[in-house]
Amino acid sequence: MDNPERRRTGGSSDIARAITKKLCAARAHTVVLAGRSQELLDVAAAEAQEYGATKTDTVLFDAEDPRTPSAR
Repeated sequence: MDNPERRRTGGSSDIARAITKKLCAARAHTVVLAGRSQELLDVAAAEAQEYGATKTDTVLFDAEDPRTPSAR
Protein backbone atom coordinates (compact mmCIF):
# COMPACT_ATOMS: atom_id res chain seq x y z
CA MET A 1 0.00 0.00 0.00
CA ASP A 2 1.81 3.14 -1.22
CA ASN A 3 -0.32 5.67 0.66
CA PRO A 4 -1.18 4.36 4.12
CA GLU A 5 -3.70 7.18 4.82
CA ARG A 6 -7.35 6.56 4.01
CA ARG A 7 -10.40 8.80 4.44
CA ARG A 8 -14.01 7.73 4.83
CA THR A 9 -17.19 9.79 4.81
CA GLY A 10 -20.10 8.26 6.66
CA GLY A 11 -17.30 6.97 8.84
CA SER A 12 -19.50 5.54 11.55
CA SER A 13 -21.79 3.56 9.22
CA ASP A 14 -21.62 -0.23 9.22
CA ILE A 15 -20.19 -0.36 5.70
CA ALA A 16 -17.53 2.29 6.42
CA ARG A 17 -16.51 0.45 9.57
CA ALA A 18 -16.18 -2.81 7.60
CA ILE A 19 -14.09 -1.00 4.95
CA THR A 20 -11.92 0.53 7.68
CA LYS A 21 -11.31 -2.92 9.13
CA LYS A 22 -10.19 -4.21 5.70
CA LEU A 23 -7.96 -1.17 5.11
CA CYS A 24 -6.29 -1.61 8.49
CA ALA A 25 -5.74 -5.29 7.71
CA ALA A 26 -4.04 -4.07 4.51
CA ARG A 27 -1.78 -1.90 6.70
CA ALA A 28 -3.48 1.51 6.53
CA HIS A 29 -1.82 3.39 9.38
CA THR A 30 -3.75 6.66 9.40
CA VAL A 31 -7.54 6.69 9.21
CA VAL A 32 -9.65 9.84 8.88
CA LEU A 33 -13.35 9.31 9.51
CA ALA A 34 -15.97 11.93 8.63
CA GLY A 35 -19.60 11.88 9.69
CA ARG A 36 -22.40 13.70 11.49
CA SER A 37 -22.13 12.22 15.01
CA GLN A 38 -18.97 12.79 17.03
CA GLU A 39 -19.99 10.09 19.51
CA LEU A 40 -20.33 7.47 16.75
CA LEU A 41 -17.13 8.65 15.06
CA ASP A 42 -15.25 8.24 18.34
CA VAL A 43 -16.45 4.63 18.61
CA ALA A 44 -15.44 3.94 14.99
CA ALA A 45 -12.03 5.57 15.55
CA ALA A 46 -11.42 3.39 18.62
CA GLU A 47 -12.30 0.32 16.54
CA ALA A 48 -9.85 1.43 13.83
CA GLN A 49 -7.10 1.57 16.44
CA GLU A 50 -8.05 -1.93 17.61
CA TYR A 51 -7.72 -3.05 13.97
CA GLY A 52 -4.19 -1.62 13.75
CA ALA A 53 -4.46 2.06 12.80
CA THR A 54 -1.72 4.04 14.53
CA LYS A 55 -3.45 7.40 14.06
CA THR A 56 -7.12 8.28 13.75
CA ASP A 57 -8.76 11.63 13.11
CA THR A 58 -12.45 12.48 13.01
CA VAL A 59 -14.18 15.30 11.16
CA LEU A 60 -17.77 16.40 11.70
CA PHE A 61 -19.19 16.55 8.20
CA ASP A 62 -22.67 16.49 6.66
CA ALA A 63 -22.53 16.03 2.88
CA GLU A 64 -26.10 17.34 2.59
CA ASP A 65 -25.29 20.63 4.37
CA PRO A 66 -23.24 23.00 2.18
CA ARG A 67 -22.28 25.06 5.25
CA THR A 68 -20.30 22.12 6.66
CA PRO A 69 -16.57 22.56 6.01
CA SER A 70 -15.20 19.82 3.81
CA ALA A 71 -12.57 17.42 5.08
CA ARG A 72 -9.06 18.11 3.80
